[in-house]
Amino acid sequence: MDVDMESPGSGQFSSTDLYMQSGSPEEADQGWVSWAWSFVPAIVGTEEEREEGLYQPRETGGIPNSPQQHTHKDPIVSIGFYCTKASVTFKLTETHSESSYYSPQKVKSREVLCLEQQGITIEVLMMGEPFFDCQIGFVGCRALCLKGIMGVRDFEENMNRSEEDAVFFSCGDSLSSKGMTYLTNSLFDYRSPENNGVRAEFILDTATHKETYTEIAGMQRFGAFYMDYLYTMENSSGKGSQDFSVVNIEEVAPAVQETSIKRLVVGPLDVRLHSSAVHRILKMVTCAMDHEYEPYCKPQREIIEESHGSATSEEISSLEEFIPTRLTCLTLLQVSVTVSMAEFNLLQTLMPVIMGCKATPGPVHVPVFQPVRPLPAVQFVVERVNVEHSVPMYAPELVSTVSSLSQPSDNLLHHCYAHLYLKVFGFQAGLTCQDSAGSFLPLIPIIPSFSTALYGKLIQMPAYWSKRSLVPTTECIFELPHFTIQATRAQTLLLQAICQSWTHSMINGAPLTLSESLLTEVYKAPESRPLSIPMKVMPDTSAVESWTTSEERMKELIAHAWDAVKRLTLQLELQS
Repeated sequence: MDVDMESPGSGQFSSTDLYMQSGSPEEADQGWVSWAWSFVPAIVGTEEEREEGLYQPRETGGIPNSPQQHTHKDPIVSIGFYCTKASVTFKLTETHSESSYYSPQKVKSREVLCLEQQGITIEVLMMGEPFFDCQIGFVGCRALCLKGIMGVRDFEENMNRSEEDAVFFSCGDSLSSKGMTYLTNSLFDYRSPENNGVRAEFILDTATHKETYTEIAGMQRFGAFYMDYLYTMENSSGKGSQDFSVVNIEEVAPAVQETSIKRLVVGPLDVRLHSSAVHRILKMVTCAMDHEYEPYCKPQREIIEESHGSATSEEISSLEEFIPTRLTCLTLLQVSVTVSMAEFNLLQTLMPVIMGCKATPGPVHVPVFQPVRPLPAVQFVVERVNVEHSVPMYAPELVSTVSSLSQPSDNLLHHCYAHLYLKVFGFQAGLTCQDSAGSFLPLIPIIPSFSTALYGKLIQMPAYWSKRSLVPTTECIFELPHFTIQATRAQTLLLQAICQSWTHSMINGAPLTLSESLLTEVYKAPESRPLSIPMKVMPDTSAVESWTTSEERMKELIAHAWDAVKRLTLQLELQS
C-alpha cells in the first residue's frame, strides 16, 4: 500500500507520541490499521500550522482571526494496490450419499473453471470531497476449463489435451511480453519521483487529467483492461476544485458543479465458445438460479413525491447553465468471438432452469468425450465498439422540478432522459475451422465488414410524465450505411449444421457427423478459380471459310462474347 500525504513536515513524531499516549491501553493493541491511522492527526495538524499564513486571513497588527473563520485545505491521499498474479478457481459442490439409507450425505466439490489475472493495479487519488479518482487495470486475463462438467470428462488429466484447448477467454498480454508497466510511478518503480528524492506532483485538474490519462496511455500501461473513474466538484466561478478551502464564514458558499466520468477500455479480446465452456458457464448460472431462498433485493416501486412549490427563476436559470450528469464510456478493441460446433450437448437439462421452469428429474445420457477435428465454427470479428451512457446525477429532484414547469426548455428535457450511444466499427462474420493443431483457418466472410450506429433515449421516472402526451417516452435512431450477406449452398448447409448442434437434442449427447466433402466444398477458396472466359465458348477459328464477310465475323464474335459474359455473371451469382 502506497500512502502519500502532502508535506508531513517536521515534528510529526512528537505529535504522534502525544496522540498515542492519550489513548487507553486497550487501543494500543488494535493492529497496524490503528497504528497507521494515528499518523493522520499529526500530518494534517502540521500541514495546517505550516500553511497557516497562506490560508488564514489576519487582522490588522498581525493578530490572526478565530480558527472557525476559515476551512483547512484538504490533504491529498494517494493509495495504490499492486498484484503480480492472481487466480480464482470456481467449484461446483454436489451431495453424495452412501449405499446405506441412514448414512450421512457427503458434500464433494469439483473444480470447473479458473480465472487468471496478471499485473493488477488499483490506484486511488483523492483530495477531500472536491476530487476523487480511481484507476484499475489488468495486464492480462484469461479463463480456462478444468477437469470435467456434468459427467463429461473433457479436460481430465488422462485426456492429454493442450492448455490452449482449455482456454476460452483471453485478453491482453502476459507479463513476460508486456513487462512491469503496471508498476509505473509507484513506489515499486525505481524511476518514480519518490525513489529519486523528488516529491511527486499530483494532477488535480479535470482538463489536465483527461489529457494525461487517455485511452492510449491506459492501454500502453496495461493492455487488457483499464478503468478510470473521475469525480470532481468545482465551484461555478471555474476556479477549480482546489479553491473550496478559501471560504470565509461571512461569504455565501458558491454553487458547485459536479461531474462523474467512468471510462472502461477492454483490449484485444478473444472468446471461444465451445461445448466445454458453454456447459460450464450455463451450469454455474443454473446453480445460481435454482434456489429456494428469497432474492436479495426486489425492484422498488416508483413513488411520486408531491412537489413543495414551483421552482424559482433563479433555480431554473441555474439548471439551464449546468446539470450534473453521470457519464459511462465503454470501449472494446479488436474483439473476436468464435462459436464452435457443439462436441456434446446436454443443454436440455440446463435451459429449463434458466428459463424459469423447474428441472424435470430423469436419466441423462453422458457421452464419452472425443475431440472433433476439424471443428467448424462461426466467428464474429469487431475492430472497435464504443458505448456511451449518460444519466442525470440527481434524477428524482431534476425530473420533479422540470415536470412541474408548464413549458420546459429543450435543454432541461434533454437532461431528463437516459441517453445511450452505440457505435460499431468493422464488424464481420464468417466461417472458420479448427484443425488438429488447435489453430483456426482464415475467416471466410459471410457478412463482409460494415459499420453501424445506434442512439436511444429513455425518459427517467415516467410516472411524472403520464399527463404529458407530447413528451416522448423513448426514442431510437438506427443507422446502417450498407449491409451484405453472401454464402454458397455448402456454406449455408454448414451454418445450419452448426446451429442444429446447439438447438437440437443430440442422440445420447453425441455430436453430429459431417461429411468431409461438405467441409472441402466450404473451405475451397472461390478466389482461386480463374474468372476468364471458358475456351469452349470461343468461336472455332479453324473454320475460317465459314466466315464469309468481316461484318458477319464481328457479329458472331460479339455474340459469343456476350454469351460468355452471361454465363460468367450467373456463375458469380451462384458462388455468392
